[in-house]
Amino acid sequence: EQVMRLREELIKRDKLQDAVLLMVLFDSAARRNEAFQILKTGILDGNRSNEVVGKRGKKYKPVYLNDTKELIAKYLEQRGEDDIESLWITGKGENRRPVAYNSLYERVVNMSKVLSEIEGKLIEFFPHSLRHSRIECLLQGHDVRILDKDGKPKKFTLEEVQLFVNHSDPKTTQSYAKDHTNEIVDNMFGF
Repeated sequence: EQVMRLREELIKRDKLQDAVLLMVLFDSAARRNEAFQILKTGILDGNRSNEVVGKRGKKYKPVYLNDTKELIAKYLEQRGEDDIESLWITGKGENRRPVAYNSLYERVVNMSKVLSEIEGKLIEFFPHSLRHSRIECLLQGHDVRILDKDGKPKKFTLEEVQLFVNHSDPKTTQSYAKDHTNEIVDNMFGF
């Protein structure tokens, strides 16, 4: 819910590139290095970006949902024509250039400040925090954009999420998720 509220606030503030960065990081659970490699060419041809190289040399194409694809289209329209292949740019006019790697980190930290404003309390997050949030969201079925056959937010299995985030070991994926033991026990006994 917070990710979607932040997305809408960034759009309202005409920060489309930041909104795209937020949603690409969240939808794909990509690491910052992986998101940094995303190119604009072909980005609207489906629901996957170009192939990126992840941890331990794993190659994959980050996934994003349809509403993120629509947001990317708006951003690219606003950005206009240029010969920069990177999806992420800085500067205006003739001073446009691809962003530096650390810039993505700074942009996400600035987004956490915007979310803090919206929520009225300090909320700090970083690029990797979005990966954690995505894993939790998929495991718990909290993304209202992905529905099961009954029209309810879909829960994914640990194995499915492990494959999605390119973890070799399910224990790694599990370590990203919150511990829901108390909730489960409470629900068992109707507390």
